[in-house]
Amino acid sequence: MNDPGRVLLEYLRAFPDAERASSMFADDGVFEMPYLVSVGVEPRAEGRDNIRDFIAGVVELYPDFTFDAKDIKVLIDTPTQAFAEYVAALLIDPVEPNAYMGIGQLYLNAGRHEDAIPPLQRLVALQPAYNEAHYALGTALLRAGRTDEGNRQLAEFTRVQTQRADEKRRTLAVDVLKQEAAARTAEGALDRAEAVWKQVLALAPDVAAHHAALGAVLVRANRLDLAASSYERAAALGGGPDVYRELASIYARLGRQSESVAAREKYERALLVPAAPGAAH
Repeated sequence: MNDPGRVLLEYLRAFPDAERASSMFADDGVFEMPYLVSVGVEPRAEGRDNIRDFIAGVVELYPDFTFDAKDIKVLIDTPTQAFAEYVAALLIDPVEPNAYMGIGQLYLNAGRHEDAIPPLQRLVALQPAYNEAHYALGTALLRAGRTDEGNRQLAEFTRVQTQRADEKRRTLAVDVLKQEAAARTAEGALDRAEAVWKQVLALAPDVAAHHAALGAVLVRANRLDLAASSYERAAALGGGPDVYRELASIYARLGRQSESVAAREKYERALLVPAAPGAAH
């Protein structure tokens, strides 16, 4: 049986002949091209038939594409896997995170920890919010003996994971409270609904729809001054046209006619502009 490195080179030379290239693999063979993520192609194929279909799919998308042997450099060649770097602008998007992650993971899996560090550092520099990259880089640094640097990356990974968990818990709590507020409003328990909406706002104060919902409860309770304040806050946060319509009505009931007219004008103008995502209606 040929070693993985030789199979890989023969495969790349056979490309794009799907039948010939796929015949070089065992029934359970695996082929990965991480860079293909940057052009919207699934980068992994497992099994001879899937590898054949994989090649055919790439050729269908890029019929003139072939590998040039002089541009192929085998970087990893073990008894079980091989990894070659192919220098081709077609496959490399310089800001594509998955390509860098794929290369870093391949190096890690091959035990080449120092080699894994540069692509993962590049990934972290390009995509600092890509938290899994901090974990992979921290792992590579620790395995390469660069303990302080590795611990810093893992600490950042843990910080973000904790933050995400807190945000998830807060979102869940808000959803539960909103359901309770709707139920209390439907029952006519307006004081309780008001209290629950205030709990929602304590957790998520910058959502226009939440202020508008509290304002609607206050209108039903005939607490118009407070309702006006809630709708004004919703408007300041980018609430949709209905916020101004409600404000116009509330101002009119409070005898604040000039403000009612101004709110009505804003409502009519807002109808001509597409609502922002998350805007209250």
